[in-house]
Amino acid sequence: NHLLAIKALANNLDVSNYIDKISNEIEHLSMFGNTQNRFLDLLLNKYSAICETNSINFDFSIKTSNLDFIDAPDLITLLSNIIDNSIDAVKQSQHKNIYLSINRINNFDILTCINSCDKKPKVLGKTLQTTKTIEGFHGYGMKSIKKIASKYNGETEWTYNEQLKEFIFKIVFIKQ
Repeated sequence: NHLLAIKALANNLDVSNYIDKISNEIEHLSMFGNTQNRFLDLLLNKYSAICETNSINFDFSIKTSNLDFIDAPDLITLLSNIIDNSIDAVKQSQHKNIYLSINRINNFDILTCINSCDKKPKVLGKTLQTTKTIEGFHGYGMKSIKKIASKYNGETEWTYNEQLKEFIFKIVFIKQ
């Protein structure tokens, strides 16, 4: 819808052609996954392609919930931060695996992301610390995740399994 509005305002053949091209790609990509949530499908497709390019095994299971109660901008921010963090950790790990699941159990929607992680996360108190060394906006991803989870009555938790060298991140949304 936003692309159609831009196309109407632009009144420029090059802009119109470009928007038509990416609109067709978006429509094609949104069919991937078929979770009945177009934005979730787009994100799954995006991260499948990124992981494939980086030789990362990305598996997902979206069965009884598709997080359709989360507004699109929040869903995109939430999942992008979670999966981007996973990709960063996996790139530095011997094994290259990410597993994402979203399920509903009774009145709970549970999002779980498990990724390979050879190094134990840095923690200050109960807060995960960024491992990024480049100056810029770092440390806001986890804050955004927690803020969005809270907005939708969700709680975040994480654990690190030293034996399996896996980082497990979970959000439990309580449906009221």
